[in-house]
Amino acid sequence: MRNHTDVYKTLRGLKDLFDTSNYPPDHDLYSVERMKQPGCFSDQAGGIIIAAYAGLRPKVLSQKVLHGRDIRKCAGVPKHIANCRLRHDVYLDTLLSGRQHREEYNTLGSENLLPLTYRTNCVVLCPADTSRFVMEGTHFTLPYGHVDLAEIR
Repeated sequence: MRNHTDVYKTLRGLKDLFDTSNYPPDHDLYSVERMKQPGCFSDQAGGIIIAAYAGLRPKVLSQKVLHGRDIRKCAGVPKHIANCRLRHDVYLDTLLSGRQHREEYNTLGSENLLPLTYRTNCVVLCPADTSRFVMEGTHFTLPYGHVDLAEIR
């Protein structure tokens, strides 16, 4: 049986280390005292409980939250594609299967001051993180250049 502790009780004891200014004003941990203060941790979900997480690489992630709108980020992809077409299960499938996910979308641009519409078909989700080495048989990673990688290779 797992030991379930109250995470907010733990945070109350460490509240000098946290910026909780993005919590709802009626939350008991809400404070603007350390807003945007360097060195303080902040809750990306703003006090909302994250039920599931799929992180493919930095700035490419999906979070299913208990109540409210899911959080999805996909660097280099238009927001309407990340928010409407890319669901949490697509991120999870990409992470677990190792397959890339492609999307096709239209964008506006111009050439010689003439407005144009471009149709783009590109890889939007890729399980390969080229900045980190994945330890064999696990999901643990090390940055390339880490001293422990010399022993592994």
